[in-house]
Amino acid sequence: REVEELEPLFRECFELAAGVEKVLSRWDPEAELARLNASAGRETEVSSELFAWLQRCARDSRLTDGAFDPSVGTWILDPYSKVEIGMDRILRDAGRNTVIMPEGMALDSGGDGKGVAVDLIVARLRQERVTALVSFLRNALSVRLMPYTSARNIVAKPCPYMGPW
Repeated sequence: REVEELEPLFRECFELAAGVEKVLSRWDPEAELARLNASAGRETEVSSELFAWLQRCARDSRLTDGAFDPSVGTWILDPYSKVEIGMDRILRDAGRNTVIMPEGMALDSGGDGKGVAVDLIVARLRQERVTALVSFLRNALSVRLMPYTSARNIVAKPCPYMGPW
C-alpha cells in the first residue's frame, strides 16, 4: 500500500500517542500523571489506564528488584529530596481505582511512557497488516512505512507524518 492510502491510519497512530501523553505526561499540568504527582499525600482516583500502568510498574519493579522504578521522578524533580522512593510505597486500591503516594513523591513515565505509545501503535498497525518503523526521536514521533522488497532488502519510505509527543 502507498503512504497516501495509509494517511488515516497514520493519523490514528498519532492520536494514540496523544492519548498516552494525556495520561502519562509529567510535563503537561493537565495530564493525569502530572495531576497525580501534584496530589501526592492524598488519595486520588485515577483512570483505568493510569491504574493499569501503575500496576504494571509495581510488578516490573518487583521483578527487577527495584531497578525499574518510575518513582525516581521524585529525585528528577528534586535531586535533594529526602523522600524514600519505591513503587512498593504507593498504595493502590483496585476496587476503587484510587492511589495514595507518599507526600513529596513523584512518578516519571520517561521512556516507559513512550514505549506504551509505541506498543499501542504497533498493535494497531499489525491489525491492518502494515509493517512500519515506529520510533521517538527526542520529542517527535516517527512512523515510517517499511515495505519488504526482498528477504535481505528493507526499504524505508519517508512518511510525512511526524508530530510532537
